[in-house]
Amino acid sequence: MTKINNVKNNILYFISSIIFPIALLSPIAMWILIVVPAIIFFFVDNNKLNYIKEFKYSEIMFFFFFLVGGSSLFWTNNLEFGSKALLSLLSIFFSFIVFRKNIKFLKKKKILNFFTYSFLITSLFLFIDIYFLLGIKPWLGLKFDYLFENQSLKPQPYLEFFYEYGKGKNAGAYGRGLAVISTFSFIVALANYKSKKTLFTIFFITFISLLAGENTSAFFAFISGNIILFFFIIFGKKFLYPLLSVIILYAFSAPLIFNKKIHENWKDKSLVLEKKTELLNNQIGGLPKGFNRNYILLHAKNIKNKIDKKVSHRLIIWSHSSDKIFNKVFLGYGVSSSRKFGELEKIEFIDIREEKKFKFILPSIPLHPHNNTIQIWLELGMLGIISFYSFLIFIWYSTVFRSNLSDIQTAFISGSIFCVFIINQISYGLWQSWWISSIILLIIFSLIILKSHNSNEITRIPETISPAPNQ
Repeated sequence: MTKINNVKNNILYFISSIIFPIALLSPIAMWILIVVPAIIFFFVDNNKLNYIKEFKYSEIMFFFFFLVGGSSLFWTNNLEFGSKALLSLLSIFFSFIVFRKNIKFLKKKKILNFFTYSFLITSLFLFIDIYFLLGIKPWLGLKFDYLFENQSLKPQPYLEFFYEYGKGKNAGAYGRGLAVISTFSFIVALANYKSKKTLFTIFFITFISLLAGENTSAFFAFISGNIILFFFIIFGKKFLYPLLSVIILYAFSAPLIFNKKIHENWKDKSLVLEKKTELLNNQIGGLPKGFNRNYILLHAKNIKNKIDKKVSHRLIIWSHSSDKIFNKVFLGYGVSSSRKFGELEKIEFIDIREEKKFKFILPSIPLHPHNNTIQIWLELGMLGIISFYSFLIFIWYSTVFRSNLSDIQTAFISGSIFCVFIINQISYGLWQSWWISSIILLIIFSLIILKSHNSNEITRIPETISPAPNQ
């Protein structure tokens, strides 16, 4: 049994070390970090029946949501993608069950040391690569695609890539990695909250990396999560009641909130935003980099403008999706159906480059609505919303009030949950396996951290208790 536990711990040491480099360089491979180790854990254990009994109530609720999605396969217009999405979700779910049942055998302190160093080194590398426009990550990504994804075009040597590719500043290269850094920063901080220096270092490196990066959704979610963390520190666990009330209200009113006819002024607004972006980029490009007042102010305006652009485009998607929701309110159109709608229904997008006007025709729903709540309404209807949010609220409430967490643990865990929640409302699709795997890994490491704290508290001898005399 000791040898088996050593194997499990060595696997977790390895995962803790590479989780953030993988999230940055090849986020689509995040599922490997949970599925492959779970398969190994399962086959090296002698008592395999242990994995299919004693499910937690929250896991049963999640499985019910899965069944709601599975039943919608009978009427979806995208059976192939829907089936693949649900099979992927099921494999990740059972991988989590395997992980959860093995946490008690792990050497948590050593795992968390690897975990913290991996986060800090990766975040610092990310900031340096983005801020100084080195392009190392995009270049490594191309190398990875060439070696492992059978891409026919061999990438240039790095120095040629650096010179010819705008020093590597290409859109979308860092977005997924930044999202993972944003959400995981809270639990990395929780693992080290007793060290003020480490805590400040984690927050500062995360902040500057997200500020320099291109993922405004991840930056906004990080700030929002820290605001929630602050409110929990001030008001304690009772703050969860008004927070969940707002979330429930949002969940059931989202189609009404976003069901606005804003298609008509989309072209004019996009044109104005593109002109603002071009002007700000020219102004920023003419200034020396550094923490001077003008550079920071212009950079802040540029971030605001990027958010305005993203929100404007998202509102079009959400408005169009909300129109369709009211046609099938109770059961929706079926799992992965939103992927099909954009193939037939288009919107016009205006882009300005070098004083020339370009017109793009884009899908009204590009792959998914970029809002999990709207996507659940659209694909699974009211039944999907009730099952999903029942699961979310139950697991959040149980974590805060039934797990004997301290106030500081509650604050960090809630900040992380809210950060994920915000990203889910403005970015990634409901069925994306890389993002689901990232969230599951977030939960697994949260459990490891909390178990580590609990074991420390159990073994600590209170100062008021004197050692027993020798008998």
